[in-house]
Parts: sequence; structure tokens; C-alpha cells
Amino acid sequence: MRWHETAKRLVDEAGIPRTALMTVLGVRTPAAVSHYLNGRRQPSPDQLKALADALGVHIDDFFATGPTAHAPSAALAERLRAHSERPSTISALRRRYAWSNPEGVAETALIRNVLAAGRFDDILALATALGLDRIEAIAGNDADLAARPRLARLLGNIRAGYERACSHAS
Repeated sequence: MRWHETAKRLVDEAGIPRTALMTVLGVRTPAAVSHYLNGRRQPSPDQLKALADALGVHIDDFFATGPTAHAPSAALAERLRAHSERPSTISALRRRYAWSNPEGVAETALIRNVLAAGRFDDILALATALGLDRIEAIAGNDADLAARPRLARLLGNIRAGYERACSHAS
């Protein structure tokens, strides 16, 4: 299966309209989105990353093969397990999101900075290190963050992957 076939299937399964992907891919028409999903155009690496983030999968999932290929929940559950086995990444996130005073930034400010950036892997690392409930509480209490549908979708995907990982572990 080619990357665009997997992407198209994931978009259709998620029920995402082509018009919603226009912003994600940085194009002006739904027809342009269809060109990418039908393989007539090739996305840039940034567009591919943005599409993977919007779908809650890793870029590699578009190109995976085998019996578990192209299953976003299984892939996310595996990434959650891998993240939980790593040492804490809080110091790396502090350096990335608190330029002036990395070790002095408050936890709440760090969470807001990471959520505002909207990078799936960093949100996942933060949720693994600090707990998903804490991350969701900060997102829900900040009106600016709570109004972002993409962030809500990312947190929902992380929650679903977390629950799936817990059910596999038991």
C-alpha cells in the first residue's frame, strides 16, 4: 500500500472532510487536497508531518507494512509504551520551550508552551512525564488552548492510545 492510500483511508475513517485538510496541507482548495490523497502530487516533509499530526499518527505509519501496518491506535499505543520506558524528557522540553530560563520555568508555563506549539511528539512526551490528566486540565483551563480543535484532537488521540496501551498491558 502506498503512503497516499494509507493517508486517504485514515482520513476517511476519521471522517475528516477535505476542506478541513486544506489548512493542514497549506493549500487553497479541496481539489488540491484530493491530489495529495490520490497520489497525483507529493507532499513536502512539512506537509506530511502536519497531516500525520492531524491524524494522530507518526509519519512512518504512512509507509509501514505488515499485519499491524496503518493502525493508528496500535501505533500510538506502541509509541506510548516506548515513551514510558525512556528516562524523563522534561529537561529537553524545558530547553526547547523555555529559552531564557530552562530550569526555572514553572510546570504550568512549560505545559502551556508545549501545548501552544502543538507538536504531537512533545505533547506525548510531556503527558508521559507529567501525566495526561495534568496536561488535559491545563488545556481545559486555558481558554486559548481549549478553543483549538487540533489540540483537542491530539489530546483525544493520546488518551485513546493510552487507554489502548493500558488494556494491552492487562
